[in-house]
Amino acid sequence: MKHPNIKVIQGKKPILLSAPHAVKIKINKKKKGEEFKPHEIKVAKIVNELCAKTDAWGVFTQKSPGIKHLENWEEELYHIYKSKINNLIATKDIGLFLDIHGSGWDRPFHVDYDFLVPNLHPHDDLIEKMLAEIVQESMPDIKISSGFFRNLNGPGKNTLTRHVRKRFFIPAIQIEINKQIRTNKEEYSSFLKALHKFIKEYENTFIGLQ
Repeated sequence: MKHPNIKVIQGKKPILLSAPHAVKIKINKKKKGEEFKPHEIKVAKIVNELCAKTDAWGVFTQKSPGIKHLENWEEELYHIYKSKINNLIATKDIGLFLDIHGSGWDRPFHVDYDFLVPNLHPHDDLIEKMLAEIVQESMPDIKISSGFFRNLNGPGKNTLTRHVRKRFFIPAIQIEINKQIRTNKEEYSSFLKALHKFIKEYENTFIGLQ
């Protein structure tokens, strides 16, 4: 069933790109009161452009007419979003999941990526090396983390990458892109080309082997 605040991009390849924080989200914190999580600029654009170039599947949040932010994220919408992820992976034989996020200026790295164990896929090491080398070769001046792992008992517990790994046992990577890259036209273009190259090399190397 379609949802006005969740966009699904039809694809042909067994790769799924996601951007769950493309719209400002209202978060209800019992102890801190009502708060808002700002939208992560250009994450939906990245998913859109990469899907158009690679024929990957895509899903991201979007505004609907008259809506400035999303409500009931934790209580309802996140579960609907996760359900769509589950359905796409199960029905489209997805072999790689990339969850695209935006980080702030203050993050020490320009690009962080998470593989988020507990489940180690046999191709993890090769995929990680491929991603890091392609990004670094394409943008030699940026700082890229070498496998930024979140604590599974803390920030990593409820991530989509951990959920996908546990449920489907496929490679799942959360990519955090610094605001510098997302707001600098030249760096944005270079990074988009790097992700495009990574997806194509993944496709040529691993599809049919998993």
